[in-house]
Order: sequence, then C-alpha cells, then structure tokens
Amino acid sequence: MACPLFFGSSYPEAGFGESRGAAVDQKGEKGEAGFEAMRLSWLEAFVRTARSKKRTAAAAEMGVSQATVTKHIQKLERWLSGGLYRPLVADNVWPVQLTEAGEDFLPVAEQILDLLRTARDGPDKVVTIKSPISAKDIKVPKL
Repeated sequence: MACPLFFGSSYPEAGFGESRGAAVDQKGEKGEAGFEAMRLSWLEAFVRTARSKKRTAAAAEMGVSQATVTKHIQKLERWLSGGLYRPLVADNVWPVQLTEAGEDFLPVAEQILDLLRTARDGPDKVVTIKSPISAKDIKVPKL
C-alpha cells in the first residue's frame, strides 16, 4: 500500500528535505488508500508552532517565512478534515492557541515525526561473520 506521507520540508533540522532525494508532492496525487499526499513540512510547521506558540519562531526554525508556516498549517487542516474545515490553530490569537482539535492532534503529529526520525536515524544493521578459517585458505573452483 502506498503511504500518503510525502517527504518535503526544506529545513535541515527535520532532515525530511527535497535535497535528500525525497518524493515530491504532486498536486492531486492519490495513493492506493485514496488519500491525497500530505507533506511532512505541514506536520513540522504545526508542531513547531504549537511548541513555540509563535508562527515567527516556527518559521525561523524551519528557515521559511511566517506566511509559509501559516499556509502549511492551513493545508494540514484541510487535509485532516477531508474537505470540512476544522481549524487546529485559533485565528487572530496571540500567542498562538490550539483549538480542541489541535490539542487532540498534537501528540499524534509528534508521534508521527518521532517515528519517522527513528526509522531514518536508527542504528544500521551490521552483520559480522566470524570464522576459524581464513578466507585465503578457501579454494573456490573456477566455474
């Protein structure tokens, strides 16, 4: 099954960037489950805004403009609501306040990002093979 999450943020701390050969979100593309692609940069913008309580701080951390952070959050809100607009962040409130839906979704968004970082940064599986016989002592017949 195709995963509806597409890697697409451009800031180094998250590491989910297009410069790393990540998939590009294609407008209107749907996976096997029927979901339109969601970009991880949307989740990052939401989580960073929720933690800092400031869109400007989230934008600075991400290396994007405040307007981009706002657009990412709006796109995430639309993606999550399936066409029915359900805001995660209260409009025109400073410092930023999450709505009830935002409070409910924040731990989920954090878990998604943590799991993806763990999968990406996890230890490499190295297999060490030890043998009492030296490789130089093995005679392999020519084929």
